[in-house]
Formats: sequence, C-alpha cells, structure tokens
Amino acid sequence: MGRRHAVQGRGSVGCFQSGQGEKDLGGGIVWRYKDENNYYVARFNPLEDNYRLSKVMDGKRTQLTTKDEIKVPAGESHTLAVRMESVEIMCLLDGKKLLDARTTQSPGRAKSGCGTKPTTILLR
Repeated sequence: MGRRHAVQGRGSVGCFQSGQGEKDLGGGIVWRYKDENNYYVARFNPLEDNYRLSKVMDGKRTQLTTKDEIKVPAGESHTLAVRMESVEIMCLLDGKKLLDARTTQSPGRAKSGCGTKPTTILLR
C-alpha cells in the first residue's frame, strides 16, 4: 500500500491506496491532534462511498458534515487534502472540494497525521 503525506502551513495532504477487500478500505487525515480526546479528522471510505469530517473535543466525537454516494474505484490511489483557517474547514478528494464546515471550537495548534485502518502516521 503506497502512502505519502505532507503538512504545510494551513493544510494537510494525504495520499493512500484503498486496497482490495470487503472491510474498511478508508483512509484519512488527523490534524490539530493534542491527544486521543482532542483532534479533527477527515476520513474517506470508497467501500462505503462516503467522506466524513468530525471533531473530537474532550472525548466527544461530533460529525461536522458528510458527503455520501461518492463513486470512486476501490484499489486505486486517492489524495485527500484539508485546509483550515481559523474555524473554516475545507476537505478535498482528488483535488475536488467535497466538504466544508465551520466549527466553533478548536484544540489549537498541535500534531497532524494521516493513515489507513491498519497504519497511522503521526507527525510532530
């Protein structure tokens, strides 16, 4: 499975190959990660045809927005990107903006990372 990642300024980019199989083939980006109870996550799953944006604050997960019925072939590489400025969040899949949301809370600056179900990479 090929993976690459980068974090630059106000954006995070992750690339993953969704693989073959019948279970969870998704991947995602985590940012503003302070600990397991405080972070944001954008996750795409080609098997379920969805892209979800959530935040976890004080251990409580809240889905900010979702896009369903996204048809892309499983087993191919896809690029996820997230841009966050202040409380505005925009999520892209293969260069196309699919999600945007506004949040009222932020855990502040922290770590970013990306991964798939079996593998997660956390950056400092």
